[in-house]
Amino acid sequence: MGAGNECCVSQCSAVSKCTTAAGACADICTGSTLTTGRNCQNCGPNNASGTCSAGSSHTCDGTTHTLCQQVSCEGSTYYCTNTDGWQWRTSNECNDGDPDTDNDVCKPGPVCEGSTCLPKLRVEIYPGFSWSAGDFYVDWHAPDG
Repeated sequence: MGAGNECCVSQCSAVSKCTTAAGACADICTGSTLTTGRNCQNCGPNNASGTCSAGSSHTCDGTTHTLCQQVSCEGSTYYCTNTDGWQWRTSNECNDGDPDTDNDVCKPGPVCEGSTCLPKLRVEIYPGFSWSAGDFYVDWHAPDG
C-alpha cells in the first residue's frame, strides 16, 4: 500500500496483477462526538493510499444534545444521557429531572422515564420510644392536645 494508507486492501491475481480495493473504516466511538458510516475512498491502482471519509457525526455535550438519542457505533448502542454531565454512554441510565421518580432509563421515543417513587412516610421518634429493625410497627394515633 502507499504511504499513509488508511483502508485500501491489496488484491492480486496472475491475470490482472495487483490493484487495491476499499476496505473497512472503523467508527470512532470516543468523546462527545461519535463518528459513524465512514467509507474508504481513493483505492484502485496498486499502492494506492486510501482515506476514510468524514462519515456522520453525532454530538452529545452541554451545548448540543438530545436526551436518550441512540446511535450504533462499532456494534454497541450508545445513549446521549445527562447523568453526571452530557456525554455518550453505553448505559441507558438517565435523569428525567423529576424528583418523584427513580431508576430513570432511556426508552423508545426517545424519552427518559423513571418509575414513580412510593409516597414518602415521615416518622418522628418521641422520647421514650424504642424499636428494633426486626420488630418495627407503627401505632397511629391523634396527637395529644
